[in-house]
Order: sequence, then structure tokens, then C-alpha cells
Amino acid sequence: MERTGHERSAIPSVARTGPPFTTTFGCNQGRDGSGLKANRKVQYAFRRPRFPIVCAVGDELISAVSRAAFQRQVERIDLQGHKVFDIVDARGEGWAFHAELMIVSPLTLKKRWTKSEIIRLFNESENARRIGGAYPESSVSGKTLTRIIADVAALAA
Repeated sequence: MERTGHERSAIPSVARTGPPFTTTFGCNQGRDGSGLKANRKVQYAFRRPRFPIVCAVGDELISAVSRAAFQRQVERIDLQGHKVFDIVDARGEGWAFHAELMIVSPLTLKKRWTKSEIIRLFNESENARRIGGAYPESSVSGKTLTRIIADVAALAA
């Protein structure tokens, strides 16, 4: 059967409009890695953490009470060589900050943090050594998880 050009194909053609996927999802990094370095704005995947947050950057802890404060903290630190950082939000939920993509995501292996894990994180940090103190583990049962996270965030600031 000869085609005249008026028949419809069984496979519909897809017309792509709008920005390319790489721009839409923030993956506009060049081969030399220069794309995202110029645009260092922190993005949030799916939803945002509840502030204040505590972020473990190596042995150092940074804390932030808002998105703008976290953006300022990230701009101050050197992210070279670091891939993924653990974040704990005000509810004790685990988050991941992917430094190469500049994105905070709730998709992490450690979903829930306990009171003792948060206290241990602070007590083993450079922040605790620098101020010469440790968060007391004795009255953990009398404090809420939210209160402990707020205290650790204030001490890490």
C-alpha cells in the first residue's frame, strides 16, 4: 500500500515545549562543573525541612533558623570535596544536602534522629570542643526532641 502522507501514524509525535529537562530540574552543570558553581542557590526537593535545622559538615555543625540563614551558611563554607551532608530538622527528621546539586532532600537513609543521637552529634563536633562544653545527657527524658534540636542549633550557631 502506497502512503500518500494523509494517514495518521500509530505512534503520536510528541512536541516538546518549554525549557529542556536539564534546566527544569536544575541539572544545568557543564562538563567542567561550572554551571552550578555560579548559581549557588539552595533548592528544596519535594518539600522543605522544619526550621531550625542542624547540618553536619565534616566535624563541624552549622545551624540555621530559616532558608535565608541556611543559604548564608552554605555560602560561607567550602563545599569542595564534599558530596552529601546530614541535616536534622526541628522534628528530628533526617534530610540530605547534596552539595554538588545544591539541593536539600528528604530522601536519605537516616529518616529519624533520636534525642541521644542529636546530643552525641553535637558533643563529638568541633563546635563543642571550641566552646569547651558538652550538651548534658542527664536530663534527656525531661526534654522534648524539638527542644533538644533548638538547643543544639543555638549552641552550634
